[in-house]
Parts: sequence; C-alpha cells; structure tokens
Amino acid sequence: MMKNVFSISPLAHASKAIAFAALLMLAVAPVAAHAEEKKPTAAAVAATKTPLDHLGRIAVVDTQFLVSNSTAGKSIRSQLEKQRATYKTQIEKQEAELRAGEKKLIEQQKTMTKEQFMAERKKFQEKVIAAQKSVQQRRIAFDKAYNTAMSKLREHIVKIVADHAGKEGISLVLARQDLVLVDARMDMTQDILKALNAKVSSIPVSIN
Repeated sequence: MMKNVFSISPLAHASKAIAFAALLMLAVAPVAAHAEEKKPTAAAVAATKTPLDHLGRIAVVDTQFLVSNSTAGKSIRSQLEKQRATYKTQIEKQEAELRAGEKKLIEQQKTMTKEQFMAERKKFQEKVIAAQKSVQQRRIAFDKAYNTAMSKLREHIVKIVADHAGKEGISLVLARQDLVLVDARMDMTQDILKALNAKVSSIPVSIN
C-alpha cells in the first residue's frame, strides 16, 4: 500500500516534460514450487527476476515548480517585467504624441485646402501605422526573448536532473505534471531545486 500519496492536477501550460524514456515491463510471477522440491539455485532465482529489478529506481520532478520557483526562473520574469514597464512608458508617450498630432490636424483643417489636408492626413496615418507596427514587433521580440531564456533554463534543469539521477542510480525520471497519482517518496524536486539554485542564479533576457 502506497504511503504519502497525493493527487496532482495536470497543468494546461506546463513546460515540456523531462523524461528519460524507458518501458516498464511486467514479468509473469514464477510458479510456486512444491514443498518437497529442492531449494532453487542462485541461477534459477536470477532467472525469475523481473526486468524492473534491473532498471533501477524511478523518480518524479515537478518541472513547472522549478521554472516558477528557481532563482533563475524568477530572474527571467523580473527582467522581463522591468523591460515591459520601460517600454510601456515609451508607448504611452508615443500615444500621447499621436493624439496631440490628431488634434492639431483637426484644428488646421479649417485653414487648409482639401489637397493640403489630404496630404497631412496621409502623413499622420503613416505615423499611426508605423507605431502599430513597432508595438507588434516589440511584442514578438519580448516573446522570443522569454522563450529563449526559458529554453536555457530548461537545459540547465535537464542536465542537473541527469547528473542527480546518475549519482542516485535512478533510471527513469517522470514529469510530475503528467502523473495523476504518485508516491511522495519518489519526488526529488526539492533536491533539483537546491542544485539548480546553486548552479545558476540568473539567465539574461536579451530583447533585440
């Protein structure tokens, strides 16, 4: 009977699962020997072992928890939020300038010929389109920078999990988000978090 068992809710946007793929095979239990039969030899006992005996231990890691709570993960979000705040200020200034330009154009319409007004309106529309394009490009740049930084963080996680698994004799590591039921003793998330924080504290977020 499993101890310390808890349910895990699947996450809609979870990072890719860390998994060292392996097939868990079930072997047919050996047929019970009659009481009067001789004690089985060591070779016979070895032959009855299931493949799982040779696979080693199985562990679970909550990758989403590591991304959200690691020092490096927090640094990525902090950098991104600061740059977003700076860019938001720039956008608000640009919007204010466009509103002022629109108001001025409307006021000057009374003193302009139709041709002059059409020309000035075209220039204003081009400024609006350029501003919209700039916002879209900046949004794409933010997404790209975030995804690049997170990809580097996940690379660190995978390497640390692999090193830890090798040292502890663990043959299979599953993502906790993909499991409905798991024994708490199999969870090595806190060990990985400690090792991750010790190895990397910040990952640069470069927005071009």
